Amino acid sequence: MNRSSIWATLLLLTVAMGITFFVLNHEREPIKQSEPVKAAVIEDYIAEKYGDEFGWNIQNGHKSMAENELSLYPEAYENAKNAGVDLKAYSGEYINHYTFPLLPICQKDGEDRGVKLIVFEHNGKFFGDYMGSLNTDGGPRKTITKDEWLAEDHCK
Repeated sequence: MNRSSIWATLLLLTVAMGITFFVLNHEREPIKQSEPVKAAVIEDYIAEKYGDEFGWNIQNGHKSMAENELSLYPEAYENAKNAGVDLKAYSGEYINHYTFPLLPICQKDGEDRGVKLIVFEHNGKFFGDYMGSLNTDGGPRKTITKDEWLAEDHCK
């Protein structure tokens, strides 16, 4: 083998290793996109799951997509499970997260308190939801009706 053949082979191997490294690392990174979404996209899901008792005024929100990777976010899986959403069946899949602010916002101890609804979708089918605080305190919780929330949080 002559010197130029050796250099050409080394160059090809280096490029191949670089591409392999990029592809492997790129596939492991969660994809995060965010786009505005109308509340109407979940109307049928909410009506079927909660009926007229839901009571919340759902505001327009955002949709984002991410790889549902159990090993990257173990605490998020546990929090979601405690709030009634089992994400384990979708591990390794790409899922959409829809986040919608809910009205009303109430007052408690002089502070505005509000919640958001997080809805999960995979391949065009909604499969779970939970609520979270609009403030930074508290994690996910099981979705409840507006009246239950107002009574539970003693809001006005």
